[in-house]
Amino acid sequence: MEDRRIEDKRIEINKRLREIQDEVALNKKEQACINEIIDDVIALRQRSSNTQEEMLEYWAGTEFGRVVAELNSQEDALYNSLIRDAEEGIEERRQAIQRLLKEERECEDELMNMRRDY
Repeated sequence: MEDRRIEDKRIEINKRLREIQDEVALNKKEQACINEIIDDVIALRQRSSNTQEEMLEYWAGTEFGRVVAELNSQEDALYNSLIRDAEEGIEERRQAIQRLLKEERECEDELMNMRRDY
């Protein structure tokens, strides 16, 4: 009976280890996707900035130029907010990975202790 209980526990731990590995892999994929989004936002901001500078030079000293400058400022704030949110998402996934890896080590330690005790 004890052998069966130990075997069931070992199966349960191994199953959880596989789940953890899958979750870690998913979090890493999500991090990579978020990094790509950040790169795209930065590139978009750069292209937009170049166009905005040209518009500001052309319309400098006019009311329209003032409106363009204000809109540019709002757009830049939006880009900064998007990047900040994405970076927070990366940090959340990094922390999740750390928690999962800690749990993985605990599961592996439990398995080792069971083998030693058995």
